[in-house]
Amino acid sequence: MVKLKHITVKRKGYYFTRAIPNHLKAIAGKQFFVIPLHLPVIGTSETELQQHRLNAISKYELYIKTLEQSDPSYYTEEEIVRLATEYVKTRGLDDLLQTHKHQKDPEVLSDLIPDIDYVDIDNPTIDDRVIITAYKALQDSDVLTRRTLQTLYDDYLYKNGYVDSDGNTPPEKARDLPRVRQRWSMFLSIIGNQQLSPGLVDSIHRALDTYSEKRLNKVAPSSVERELNTIMSILNNGNRRYRLNWNIVRTELPKHRPKEKVVLTQEDQRELVSNCLSDTDTPIHSCCILLLLQGGMMASEVKRLTPDKINLHSEIPYIIVDSETKTDNRKRIVPIILGVDFITQHIQETIQWLCNTTDSNHSRMIAKVMKIHTTRDDKLTAHCLRHSFRNNAIANGADLGKASLIAGWSSAGGVSNQMLRYGSQGLENSDVVIGLYETSKQIHRHLALL
Repeated sequence: MVKLKHITVKRKGYYFTRAIPNHLKAIAGKQFFVIPLHLPVIGTSETELQQHRLNAISKYELYIKTLEQSDPSYYTEEEIVRLATEYVKTRGLDDLLQTHKHQKDPEVLSDLIPDIDYVDIDNPTIDDRVIITAYKALQDSDVLTRRTLQTLYDDYLYKNGYVDSDGNTPPEKARDLPRVRQRWSMFLSIIGNQQLSPGLVDSIHRALDTYSEKRLNKVAPSSVERELNTIMSILNNGNRRYRLNWNIVRTELPKHRPKEKVVLTQEDQRELVSNCLSDTDTPIHSCCILLLLQGGMMASEVKRLTPDKINLHSEIPYIIVDSETKTDNRKRIVPIILGVDFITQHIQETIQWLCNTTDSNHSRMIAKVMKIHTTRDDKLTAHCLRHSFRNNAIANGADLGKASLIAGWSSAGGVSNQMLRYGSQGLENSDVVIGLYETSKQIHRHLALL
């Protein structure tokens, strides 16, 4: 049985149960907000339950909003549609939305939704707007399926595999989805969840400009550029699908001069590697640091290593990086010359840790351990190790072409896919791997005695 906050079990099924704030309990007439998730305890994965929990939290938050605010002007059209959809479902009328039965008979509709006779048409509350919307939906089911900007986001998630047909997020997309959601939510908070129309493009341009202005006060233009890429992908995907004829011109961002890259001096590296090799408190973090330094690797590349790509018991120890990488050039062979025994002992546990934590957490922990293992006071990150690798290659007079092959720099052209598919015996005896191993020794010769 999966245990998550606000999730309870009743009659072998999962329920979402959350207390209503004390100051709203009298208005609600109950102490708890409880809805069934329609998921059995047996056979439901944590990912599936988490997705339904997030949907339930959204319903809870909207319900609390209705207790606190009765003015419909405080609600988006999407929120009103969501409330009306829930209103129809709780009264067992959702089948009529599909069959269109009795939709043209006002007397029948009034019997189905008797509350319609008591709404204030001239000065409606949020409850009145919900009832009116539900009533109209029984006349025309498209009322509940109007396409809005949020529709584009939902379409984008499904098209790009962030959610499946049941609304669940695959495990491999679970960590990327919050970043996409955050960027879109920020954009939507500026423009509002407006109904799709060809004339909406002017509002989109203003919202993109406002978004960029706000974010530039907090992050670098390159970061804003990446965020806009996500938003533009969502908008352009919908533009094509619904033939909206939007000509969206992205906001022009100021040119950004990259900050000087932080590198570790050779003395820093000697101190870092020495402390990593003797680390008994956080060996998995130190193991990761050793891999990043001598392969110019990223933690995400270490995370995706599989046992068949790790060959540390041969005369020339190496690992193969050929899973999902930023570019094909990043697929490469990395000789291991520092701490082979230490890495062999801890690499599987290190990979497991990277798989079970978030990107932000492993970045934070690696940076923390790097600072502990050195006397540097400035801000260190895992990416400093990749920059330090390049610096070592130049300072120690290594062959930069072969150094590029080890680190996966684009200038190298990359190791051939055919070679990456060789068996371990073929690779160990190849001239290329032997050459890369000798180059790695040259790159890290200042660490040779550690």
